[in-house]
Amino acid sequence: MDEQLKQDVLDYLATHNTMTLATVADGGQPMAATVFFANEGFTLFWLSDPKTRHSQNLQREARLAVTVTEDYKDWRKIRGIQMEGRARVVSGLRDHARALRVYLGKFPFVGEFIKPEGSMFKRFAHKLGNIKFYTMEGEQLWFTDNEREFGFKGELLLKPPS
Repeated sequence: MDEQLKQDVLDYLATHNTMTLATVADGGQPMAATVFFANEGFTLFWLSDPKTRHSQNLQREARLAVTVTEDYKDWRKIRGIQMEGRARVVSGLRDHARALRVYLGKFPFVGEFIKPEGSMFKRFAHKLGNIKFYTMEGEQLWFTDNEREFGFKGELLLKPPS
């Protein structure tokens, strides 16, 4: 694995907060949704209500693609990530603790929403009951970096094909 490319991607993930999930509904109908994410290496975590369209799609088909990027006016400055993998609802105490640690590490303010004694908890408790952590372990990733070289697209195979 190209260690410089790997570090560039991890640095990019660390400085960005949102990703767009691309899922597919029954019948092949595409769906895209933007969510806040936190990562530990190439494992991504996000919170979502299982009733949302994208979460419903992931219950039927775990395969998904994500993008992490920002809005650019100058093509020469474009940088961004495209990643494929499989998503799942986080389950089990150890996995929940990991997801929470990683997510709160990036978004400490979320702690106010989940502490029963917090003022935010009281305001949002009825919504929080439905929220679940989701995770995706990246399998393949492409990093576009036109600042490095116009048209540069580095590829990382994160998980060997099964």
